[in-house]
Amino acid sequence: MSASEILYVKPSTNDHHTSSSSPLLNGTPRLRLSQGIPSSSSTGLRRSLGMMSPMIKKHSIVDMSSLVSSSTQDHQHHRHGHGDDDVVVVDKPVTKEASTTKKITSLLVWFLFNSLTLILNKSLFSTIGFHYPLTLTAVHMLSCFVMAFGIIKVLGLVPQKTLSRDEIITKILPLSFVFCANIVFGNFSIRFIPISFMQTVKSSVPVFTVILNYLILGKKSTKQVLLALIPVVGGVALASITEVNFVMSGFICAIMGSILTAMQAVMLHSSAVRLDAVNLIMYTSPISLAFLILPVLYFEMPLITTEWEGYGQLMPACWLIISGMVAFALNYASFIVSGVLTALTMTVAGNFKAVINIVASVLVFGNKIGLVNWAGCMVAVAGVMWYNHLMMSKKKDDDVSNTQHKK
Repeated sequence: MSASEILYVKPSTNDHHTSSSSPLLNGTPRLRLSQGIPSSSSTGLRRSLGMMSPMIKKHSIVDMSSLVSSSTQDHQHHRHGHGDDDVVVVDKPVTKEASTTKKITSLLVWFLFNSLTLILNKSLFSTIGFHYPLTLTAVHMLSCFVMAFGIIKVLGLVPQKTLSRDEIITKILPLSFVFCANIVFGNFSIRFIPISFMQTVKSSVPVFTVILNYLILGKKSTKQVLLALIPVVGGVALASITEVNFVMSGFICAIMGSILTAMQAVMLHSSAVRLDAVNLIMYTSPISLAFLILPVLYFEMPLITTEWEGYGQLMPACWLIISGMVAFALNYASFIVSGVLTALTMTVAGNFKAVINIVASVLVFGNKIGLVNWAGCMVAVAGVMWYNHLMMSKKKDDDVSNTQHKK
């Protein structure tokens, strides 16, 4: 996943953790354009986002209690790639209205924004000379909040969900902290190491998820799952020792990002708050931004105003804003694509996305990758594919077992 892609799920219809009595699930939310808004000020944005509104209406409410990493054995999970905030979706039948053209288009747009987010962030660090990951993360959080607010409050394309103060403090606040730290470490990692290497290291997320599931939730993994982790660990190790541009600080940040991604998934598994993806962004983004304000002002702002050559110039500022908009577009595209593709397709696409990002990094930035390094990357990705296959098979067996039990 990319440096600003948020985690969310759609609950399975067979998910025994989903409660229909939840106040946030009563009735079917209907799309509505907000009243009292001059058409001249919102027509363009309504047209561009309104094209996706039929799919948005068919999205299930996000069940944060069923969001775990793909190592969890009581849900079907599919991690889209190995980036900082991997999207995890639970199986849901493809809507009948989703044509083949719409599926392909949605998938390509998702691929595009994912690679574009990573490339833009890396370009800001390496080309524009913006060496300030905390500030970049803050810009992304601000952009995501503004655009989610616009979709919910201004355009009314997604109904707003109200949370109690207790839910915000006990659920959203810690989640926002982990989410924010996850993205910060991801941005720090690509500040120092190539995207291709970062993507390979982030393949280790399943390893840490299995460990945290055991330590925190007491869930033991099967021998097959543990065996699937061997090529993941071996591939990451092989890629690390042969990486030409290896930087220890970047490697540590990528590993920390993997740990935080796994921790975020485990935290969500114990949560009972239900939100759709856009509402989740609107709630977590401002809190994450609040966590970043003081570190940005103390550590990076003095350097930006005195050392950054682009300070006070229009074009570098525009690139920062564009980067934030693309970060939100990635989250929105992830939300849309998960509604028109099957779980199996999403799993395959997620693995393929990691390969695309590695190849795109090599083509755009020209970082050197030897044959042994390539082998390490592909072994790690293959291990994740095997791991996902085992999780899908386990979930399918659980669904059959639950159906038979209900009968």
